[in-house]
Amino acid sequence: MNQALLMAVCDKMVAAAEQYFESGEYVKVFSSKELADCVVYHAAAAGAAAMAAGVLPGVGSVISAGIATGAVWRMYIKICQIIGSSFGENKLKAISSAVVTNLITQLAGMYAIQFAASFIPGAGIVIVGVGNFTVTYFAGIVFLNVLTEIFKVDRKDIDTDNIDETIKQSIASFDKKALLKEAGKVFKQMLKDGSLDKAGKTIDISEE
Repeated sequence: MNQALLMAVCDKMVAAAEQYFESGEYVKVFSSKELADCVVYHAAAAGAAAMAAGVLPGVGSVISAGIATGAVWRMYIKICQIIGSSFGENKLKAISSAVVTNLITQLAGMYAIQFAASFIPGAGIVIVGVGNFTVTYFAGIVFLNVLTEIFKVDRKDIDTDNIDETIKQSIASFDKKALLKEAGKVFKQMLKDGSLDKAGKTIDISEE
């Protein structure tokens, strides 16, 4: 799958961690592929779940926002497990909610289309799915970008009281059109080869 933008962010994260490791503090060894796979499969699970919710005319797009928040929170937990860095559950929930809120605000046009499309049988379901996939995919990239900056400095804890500004800056640093295009292509391929449905059945994105 073409995940050039996602892989670039993952590579930077790994490089920052390796540099930190060289400074003398232990950092769990992990790869760009592990991080990328985590993002892709959580995005796929969110997309699959949203498509299931999308069968409900009108409310499908509203439900999908809640699904995205749960998926992002679970994805952030997994990313922290991969890199060997621990954040409290409440803090990760706060960060995931802030990221999703900012993304949905900045991608409001896409969600407006998604809401309208949810009234169209078949097509609406797919659009709801790709919308959630994209938000989760982008949210993974934002979190990895924020963590990379933390590793570059001294791996300080994230201050959730001021996280909104950090998130907004991270989102603004990316080419949204390019990311939307990349996410759309990955979603389309996974939908076609069946891996989207498989992720939906195997990846836990519940908020419990």
